[in-house]
Amino acid sequence: DEETAYVRYIYQKGQMQWPYKIGRETEIGYVKTPSTVFTVTVTDKSFDLKEAKYLESFISEVSRNTTSIQKCQKHVCKNSRFINNFAYRSEIQQLYNCPCTVGQLGLQWMFSENRGQDIYCYAISAVAKRRLLGSNPRNKLCCYKWKKPPGGSTWETWADSIALSSFIHNTADAGHVLVGDQNWFRGVQENLDAHQWCCKDAKDSKMCGRFNSIYPDMDCSYTVTFAPANLLGDPHVITFDNLTYTMNGLGEWTLMDILSINFMLQARTSQVKSSNGVLTNATVFTAFAAREGDYARFQVELSFDKKTMVILVDGFNYTTDFYRNATFRLAKEYIDISRDNRFNKTKVAALFPSNVIVQVNVG
Repeated sequence: DEETAYVRYIYQKGQMQWPYKIGRETEIGYVKTPSTVFTVTVTDKSFDLKEAKYLESFISEVSRNTTSIQKCQKHVCKNSRFINNFAYRSEIQQLYNCPCTVGQLGLQWMFSENRGQDIYCYAISAVAKRRLLGSNPRNKLCCYKWKKPPGGSTWETWADSIALSSFIHNTADAGHVLVGDQNWFRGVQENLDAHQWCCKDAKDSKMCGRFNSIYPDMDCSYTVTFAPANLLGDPHVITFDNLTYTMNGLGEWTLMDILSINFMLQARTSQVKSSNGVLTNATVFTAFAAREGDYARFQVELSFDKKTMVILVDGFNYTTDFYRNATFRLAKEYIDISRDNRFNKTKVAALFPSNVIVQVNVG
């Protein structure tokens, strides 16, 4: 089987070191101490070679050596159930797309492993999984060719190296789907080992293709998926990297300013009144305004009775239409506004050309 080696001992008639009698059973084994005999088999010419001068033989396994191709084939056969498993295929389609450059990774990805010189692989971080993929057990590796500058280099040098990094696809060093999260799923190490056996050590593209039929090497996207940040009315803030803090500042604040897409999100806070109508030092968010470029503007304010929202899009008031129609939808050239009624909350959602989505509801 090209895996196991054996040694065969042949006992020649008349040359054995014990008196042989026809019909007597022969025990073949080995001795550890003068008082201990380990019997391997009991036979009566069970290995007769059909030649008069050879009467008995004994076969013993001496070594076992599995090749990378054999290891790959065994792993693929063991996990072939995933190939046509609808639930598994659905789970891997839900995973975030790999960003096409290292600079797009953000905190929703974490370093996983180094696959050789200047090759770095990242998996979806535990924080990002909890925020958007909490029920999905799968993960994926995204690998990049990135020549990092030496220590002490300037920020400009680092920025240039990041810009020149490239996503690896359709090669032995490419990333792939992981059967689970690396820190929690015991089968992941075998998953990584199988990639080594099938795509690198085997040196056979067919073996790598079989591996990828189960754990696809998926392409990258320039549209990056981010874990959302939450802003609660108190105001409590949960950032993209899952940090939380409370800010009771009074005024108007810039919450986001993304220069690469010319997007800005601002908020206004107001003082909270106590049960007897006295202003306190606590504040709540009472308005949000978002803008992308000079062509998409969205504003939401808390109404005077503090029960509903006032909704403005590109300077026009759509509040009445929004609350009159449970399936409200406003599709303009550069902004898309919709109503979401799930989880017993009435939310307004604004989708911008950069795929940034802002959702607001009364708390």
